[in-house]
Amino acid sequence: MNNEIKFNMEIDLETGQIIGKASSDQENSTIDDISYKITQSISKIFQSNGSDWIKEYEDHLLNNETDKAYDLLSTKAFFLSKSIEIKTFNKLIKLDYTKLSEEKSYRFQLLIISIGYTSGLFNEIEVYVNRLLDFSKEKLEENIYGNLLLTKAEILHHKRLFFSATELLQKIIDTEKDNIIKAFAYKQLGLKSIIIDDKIKYLKISKDYFLLGGNRRETVNVLLQISDLQIENDPLMAIDNIDRAIEYLDSEKSIEKELRASVLQRKVRILFERNRIEDCEKIISEVIKLRNDLVGNEEQKFSSYKFAEEIARLTGNTEKEDEYQKRAEEISTSIQSEEFSLRLDLIGSISKKLIENTELHNKILSSPFSKLKVSLLILLSIKSSKSFEERLKLLDQVFIIGEQMSPGLFEESLAYQALGEVYIQEKCYEKAIEAKLKAVNCNPMDINAVQSCASLLFKENRWEELEKLSKSQIDMFGYAPNLFYIYGKSLFEQKNYLEAIKIFNKCKIDLDFNIDQLIIECTENISEDKLYSISNIDAPIKYSLEKFENDLDSVLRSISDNSRMIFWKYDKDSKKHIWDKKPEEIAKHLVIQGLVNKYSKNEFEIIEEVPTGPGRIDLYIILPNRMRVILELKMCGSNYSSGYALSGNDQLISYLDTKHQRLGYLVVFDGRKRDFSNGLNKLQYFGNKTIISKAVDIRPVILKNA
Repeated sequence: MNNEIKFNMEIDLETGQIIGKASSDQENSTIDDISYKITQSISKIFQSNGSDWIKEYEDHLLNNETDKAYDLLSTKAFFLSKSIEIKTFNKLIKLDYTKLSEEKSYRFQLLIISIGYTSGLFNEIEVYVNRLLDFSKEKLEENIYGNLLLTKAEILHHKRLFFSATELLQKIIDTEKDNIIKAFAYKQLGLKSIIIDDKIKYLKISKDYFLLGGNRRETVNVLLQISDLQIENDPLMAIDNIDRAIEYLDSEKSIEKELRASVLQRKVRILFERNRIEDCEKIISEVIKLRNDLVGNEEQKFSSYKFAEEIARLTGNTEKEDEYQKRAEEISTSIQSEEFSLRLDLIGSISKKLIENTELHNKILSSPFSKLKVSLLILLSIKSSKSFEERLKLLDQVFIIGEQMSPGLFEESLAYQALGEVYIQEKCYEKAIEAKLKAVNCNPMDINAVQSCASLLFKENRWEELEKLSKSQIDMFGYAPNLFYIYGKSLFEQKNYLEAIKIFNKCKIDLDFNIDQLIIECTENISEDKLYSISNIDAPIKYSLEKFENDLDSVLRSISDNSRMIFWKYDKDSKKHIWDKKPEEIAKHLVIQGLVNKYSKNEFEIIEEVPTGPGRIDLYIILPNRMRVILELKMCGSNYSSGYALSGNDQLISYLDTKHQRLGYLVVFDGRKRDFSNGLNKLQYFGNKTIISKAVDIRPVILKNA
């Protein structure tokens, strides 16, 4: 009997990774090996296709076969690696697109922009971006204009025209109607912000717009970025955002299985670092189970087994420890990568506290892997027991290697940060500050460099330098509430109360902490005539979907706690509670009333019974930042069946299609005594649409064990 092996392959277009999954009708001990070899073969095909056609492309150009060259590029561009060298890019742009038809010329320029953008060649693509932006907006395809503006903003950032970039992103946010374009604009603002709290604020809004636009993958990415920023100061919230990210992943797809495993392992890492070892066991087992079904993810699979091995060791489960260790060794032998092996050895020496392993150091330093060499030298300069002079020599080597690396690969800012840490360890604070300021100058967008430098200046009461640092960041990046606070604080400490209160008044409404006492102290030190002249201008509040959902939950809880009996009347004949007249109208009125009490009239708009082709939307809500959400209200219980309540999903899908929206809320006022909330799924996905369901407890009588 033939044993048929089915092989499925998926390509992650974001990372370029190829993930495969094989299945067989019968057990087959070699299936993993076959699957791995297939994946490797396909990867090699992609790698060869990435460049072997360039010579043919150049030949077409030499023979003045412009159309043939374009056709070749359009079919092979997909196979290009995510980052190509500038010499390859320069070969591509030799094509004279003015000889092409108008349609092909347009497509060629878009292709070049896309290839250059993913390769970080921003200077090289600027002329193409500007040329297409000169077209009238109507001539461009839907969303192309917005994407070109986003690319333009990235180019401005690359040229260190930070304020111009921020202004352009704000213009996109104010004028663009497409939720995904808005989401990417907020994401850029978040990633380019210097202060962590500002990053989180913008990224939360970005996450909302990605969800509204139906892009769950980016929703997950942004939630993970927020989580990374919260790990140090708010690990519980970081875990909460990881759990939210997991909810948005479809675990049936191979790529999303790998992503789900990666997200779960992040959660394990946070729990592990907080010594919650027992909580880690179950989750790491799930990670391994997810990754074992896949091929093409051998390095990730290896890391999971090594992590599981360490967890088993700490819990005293020697049998599992040996099992995980053996499997990790099997996987490592299948990974044919010298860099991986050296990286693995370095991680092992760190975990075993054998950082002074001279033999390993020599292997790494004699290898061709510059980034690995730089990582080792920086690590040794900070962590080793070497003398002060020896550690300075190590950092000298870092800068020598950096000069030989390709542009963009050497993180000079990181090297200066390490130099600052070495000086701090020797209590040479003056030189430490000098090094930290150099780190910021190398990369003003490096959040760690700016935070580290600001923290040191704050600690040493170097208010004048902190003022210059924060002001320079504001001049480059524009408004960000926490950055404004630091600037105001530096002015306050220098007794410049008049300027400090102006800054405090601008940012106070957007801060997550209270600064009223600082403002009071400022007013006490300013004469009345000067105080009168101060303009109290508040920066616009950045509204988030999370805030709306929290407020909606609060309204629904209040209805459940305080108003549930308004839905019912007592029937003396049957001696039972029955629905009052028009309970859905009552529900709608209570929801509207609750939300109106939460916001001012200028902050949002509620439109009732909006007509659409399939019917009428119960509540169409326009939030600040022009976010739009649809609420469908349903009753359940007594003569309202659960099927009727769940039909709200179908209605919502129709309404979302009609209104070109991607997020809807199904709010079920549930009066079922025994089966409360049964059949309702918190999150449901229908293509790129997301429906969030909420059950409101309005049972007139709650039975025990119901």
